Amino acid sequence: MNKMFLGNTKKVMAAADEIVHRIKTESVDVLMAEYHCGHPLLMKAIRSKMSRYKWKKLRHTKLSQGGVKNRWVKGHKTWNAGHKGICAPGSEKGWFKKGFLPYNCKKIGETTIRRDKSGNRYRFIALPGPTAHRHKWIPYAHHIWEKTHGRPVPAGGLVIHLDNNSLNDNPVNLILADRKKNIELMRQNNPDWKQKAIISLKKTIKARRRRQMRELKAKRIELNILEKILLRARRQLLKDADDERAKENAFAEMYGRQVCFWMCNGCGTVFDSLPDGACPKCLSLVFEKIKCRRKLAV
Repeated sequence: MNKMFLGNTKKVMAAADEIVHRIKTESVDVLMAEYHCGHPLLMKAIRSKMSRYKWKKLRHTKLSQGGVKNRWVKGHKTWNAGHKGICAPGSEKGWFKKGFLPYNCKKIGETTIRRDKSGNRYRFIALPGPTAHRHKWIPYAHHIWEKTHGRPVPAGGLVIHLDNNSLNDNPVNLILADRKKNIELMRQNNPDWKQKAIISLKKTIKARRRRQMRELKAKRIELNILEKILLRARRQLLKDADDERAKENAFAEMYGRQVCFWMCNGCGTVFDSLPDGACPKCLSLVFEKIKCRRKLAV
């Protein structure tokens, strides 16, 4: 906040009720200019008398009203209607003229040197493209080989350099080969390829082992966490079972143990277990299971 507004804190906080009443119809900028305060102090005064929910609702209402007020009405004409581009009239002096080319634009037939992902440098040539100033860039070695042999490079074919110098585009140094032939020539030009391949393989194996060890360590951590969770759940179950058993024992001392027996609906004879056949007294086949609590004789 500006230093010139620091002395207005008491004045703004004292007028918080008036500010809350006026904020419903007036804007924040008008109140800030009138009370000579910054936005944080004004909001502090508003929030001291208004809840967060009410301020959010009021703010949403004011934004929606302002959006409707500032919309373009039907038939509105923009200030740049009828002018080319979106700039103000008279700015055509700084536009690019038709046919303008930048200073670094390459012409057809010019070459440039580019690098691939491995850092090897290759020469490319610009050929006519779909438009006048949109060229098509192809490797210069392909262009020389096609120009020498009078036919395009077949699909899947590679134009490689015999002396392993990617910038030596002499037609004698260029041959057409497939990927297998390219690998053989690379091995011939690089006698230490086997040793480098072994080193690369060892690095790959070490990286794979490190990744496997990390995965194994993560699995062990997960298993330990699961074991702890299961152990905690088992302890909780045992504790619940002990509590239930103690509760049942206390309840049994007061009201007796829970017993179960079967009673014949015909004559009322009581059986400790469900009879296999009919009742021996009344030959009834209907029995009712009864559960109750009974204090057992000691």
